[in-house]
Amino acid sequence: MTRPTARVSRSFVLSVSVLLAGASSALAQDPPAHLIQAPPVPALGAAKVHVHPNGYRVGRGPFVPEAEYPLLRAIAAAEKLYVADPAPVVIEVHGSISAPLGQQIGGGAAGLKPYRVAWKTAPIDVAVRGATGPYSDSIPGFVILKNLTDGTVTPGVLRFRVENLAIRGAEFGNSVFSTPNGLPPTLGDSVYPTLQVYGCRVEKGGGHPYWGARLHGRARFDFRDNHFAYMGEHSAYVDSPQGDSYFVRNTTSGSTRTMLQVVNRSTANPGPSGHGLLLVEGNLATNVDGSGGSDFTVAGHLGTVIFRNNVSYQGAGQSGSQGSIVVYTDDSAEHGAHLSDAGYSTDRVIVQGHMVFAPDADRDHVMLSGVEEVEIRDGFLVIGSRTAFHFDAEFGGPVKNGTECFVTPVPASIHPGFMSALMVRRAKAVLAPMQIDALWCP
Repeated sequence: MTRPTARVSRSFVLSVSVLLAGASSALAQDPPAHLIQAPPVPALGAAKVHVHPNGYRVGRGPFVPEAEYPLLRAIAAAEKLYVADPAPVVIEVHGSISAPLGQQIGGGAAGLKPYRVAWKTAPIDVAVRGATGPYSDSIPGFVILKNLTDGTVTPGVLRFRVENLAIRGAEFGNSVFSTPNGLPPTLGDSVYPTLQVYGCRVEKGGGHPYWGARLHGRARFDFRDNHFAYMGEHSAYVDSPQGDSYFVRNTTSGSTRTMLQVVNRSTANPGPSGHGLLLVEGNLATNVDGSGGSDFTVAGHLGTVIFRNNVSYQGAGQSGSQGSIVVYTDDSAEHGAHLSDAGYSTDRVIVQGHMVFAPDADRDHVMLSGVEEVEIRDGFLVIGSRTAFHFDAEFGGPVKNGTECFVTPVPASIHPGFMSALMVRRAKAVLAPMQIDALWCP
């Protein structure tokens, strides 16, 4: 069976080549893993499209009245700008934009449904930003769809960026914004879409979503400087990132499960395994009080996971106070996790400068299992009622860690960051100071 192909413009192919060349150059200059930083947020040019509650304007063209779906109609009209100049089309939002039935971007029967939009000659590549101040302008939640539209194959979404906006949950749906199961590559098997969310407030709006972001689809993700309002389950729930992804300087008002959950399931959501760098840095998780996972949860990732300078704060006496970090192997028949050739569910985990305040936690603070290489670096501070670091935890499934190492300036057993009830456990055994120091790598 011949796979249908998209009509892709020459300008789009050129832009993808430039993106891939830049990525190859960056990989060649990577520093040691514990020194890796998130790259600068890409700069944007001037806005070429302006969206208002009652319509939009493209370039110097006339103002087009549209009260129901002004942002979607503006994205559709922006295609001609991208074809002429293959760079992200900057769309500026003024005020509170409506979309009565939500917003579906990148596929579906775009010509038949007013709440859907897709381009035909190139994948959607837009940056939607607020024109005023933090959270002063707002848009409804959105779904990034598969790439089928009107019975033909279109290029889908290359990059979708939202910035400086309040993103409101709708009256329906389980998340404020999402990508669906099985979101395919945009072009061939190597170019996956990128979702970038910078400086936004993710809020429930009039709905009651379980999740702020529910990202089933295979893609790359970059979330920085966002605030997640209290959610019914997870602030952000991500499946199998396809390349370097960043979760940096975000905050949450709490949730009933996790602030961030990343899963790499081979059965529940089949598809390519997650890979690349996963950088979780400078986030503040406040009063996450659920029964599932910890503040930062990773159920497998075949790449390097860095937890750096995050803070888990759980108030004294808080009901349901839980752990701060858990990395584990989900081996359930329903879910299952991708495993490396060596039999681990995560290649490498670095915990660096992590801080925990949890005087009434109901589980250990940092639990790591199924990891080929574990590295605990200096700067950690764990103040809590349970064990600071629990390796090969029974919560984590059947796969044990490969190696563990405390990279600290003093022997691990006398590190001042241990201010918890217990320091280190392996499985059900509490380690003595001599056993802890056997893991010291000065």
